[in-house]
Amino acid sequence: MGSGVNLIPAPILARRKERRRVGHGLTATAVYLSLLFVATTGYLTLNPPRSTEAATQTLAVDTEHVAVLRKQVDTLKRDLVEANHQLAGSRVLSERPDWSTLLRLIAQAAGPDVVLHDFSLGTTGPTIEAGAWVTLGGIAADPWTVSSFALRLEDAKLFDVVKIESSRREPFRDRTATAFVLRCELHESGQAEGGP
Repeated sequence: MGSGVNLIPAPILARRKERRRVGHGLTATAVYLSLLFVATTGYLTLNPPRSTEAATQTLAVDTEHVAVLRKQVDTLKRDLVEANHQLAGSRVLSERPDWSTLLRLIAQAAGPDVVLHDFSLGTTGPTIEAGAWVTLGGIAADPWTVSSFALRLEDAKLFDVVKIESSRREPFRDRTATAFVLRCELHESGQAEGGP
């Protein structure tokens, strides 16, 4: 459709990418060490040493090697636990997008002919990712201005749907104006369509 705004801050996205890279590296190292252990054990099983002394030396070397591998696996487990904690923290932060960006874009779309006086947020599930909507209330010079504002919000690709829930004429200072309420439905992913 079009490019939009990703409401997840760039530092969080960078930390996610770094954690993913570290996680892949830890996984690859653990797999490599496991395969090395299996290969060594298999080789020694298929090619037993010819003498008891050689077998004892090989066993001692293998025991040391296994001890080293266990230490490395323990270190990898600790690193994995730490990475999982960091990932959980990142998930919590990603569920709290930077609303200042969204508010700034809404204000730009409003322009000088629209005055917003109400902003509320609702979700369809326990998190923003499950889907959400924003309700905007305000006053505009006339119904045409309200419609233009709704179209600008849709064109900005910030929301899936922008609906005019109510629109009515009412006195404002020394003339009449159009009071309105818009319901803007956010994308299910919690970010604008076409965002990264």
